[in-house]
Amino acid sequence: MSKRHMLGSVLGLIPFGVNRALRKFHRGRFLTVLTYHRVLDKPDGFPFDDDLISASTSQFRRQLEFVTKHYDVIDFPMLRGYMQKHGQLPPRGLILTFDDGYI
Repeated sequence: MSKRHMLGSVLGLIPFGVNRALRKFHRGRFLTVLTYHRVLDKPDGFPFDDDLISASTSQFRRQLEFVTKHYDVIDFPMLRGYMQKHGQLPPRGLILTFDDGYI
């Protein structure tokens, strides 16, 4: 298991309420951006670095369940429109991105 995956596992143990409390303590709005490279169930004999896989399909499914429960998923045009209209970040905003540079 890579260091990044270990860190993700450890951070996943922190209850969401703690994260929310820290954000309220900071008194600001945050935009959460999740960046994935590849969602893939690692096949036998995978010829590339394991770090190229951001999540397995089951991990990704669980992560999206969490995201849809706790965040409002937006895209960049929605963010721009919200910022122009309200002058601040949207509450509970999250952008999900994929680095598709390997294609």
